[in-house]
Amino acid sequence: MVRGKTIVYTLGGLTAAYFLYRFYKKGNSATRLRFIADGISISKGKILFTLKIINGGNAAINLTSIVGDLIYNGNVIGVVSNQTPTQIAANSEKRIKFKITPDLTGAGMALYKFLTASKEEKKDINFTFKGTVNAEGILFDFEENYKF
Repeated sequence: MVRGKTIVYTLGGLTAAYFLYRFYKKGNSATRLRFIADGISISKGKILFTLKIINGGNAAINLTSIVGDLIYNGNVIGVVSNQTPTQIAANSEKRIKFKITPDLTGAGMALYKFLTASKEEKKDINFTFKGTVNAEGILFDFEENYKF
């Protein structure tokens, strides 16, 4: 009976240590990663979105995937995704280009709102890129605004 309790306590302690380590690692990594919207362009008939990722830490970090939505005026106009593993060296930055897969309903509504907007409202065109990055098995949510 004592041996069974020892195994249960050991497994419980190891599980707690694992989750504490993951929590510590996420907090440590989150403070060193920054995401900056760096532009939207058209190349060979494809709409591309560029995201600059800055690693301000003293160790390289591996990104497994980046997924998100491109939002204009409250409408999701496109979905971006990059499943290519990428490593960012310590204290450096990397630009990653994504092909935007248009959401026709959201893009149509955004276009309608843009066409019916006043001249003053058309002066500032703001996009939001909202997504999730998988960095070394830890998910980070981010939201970046981009102004034309």
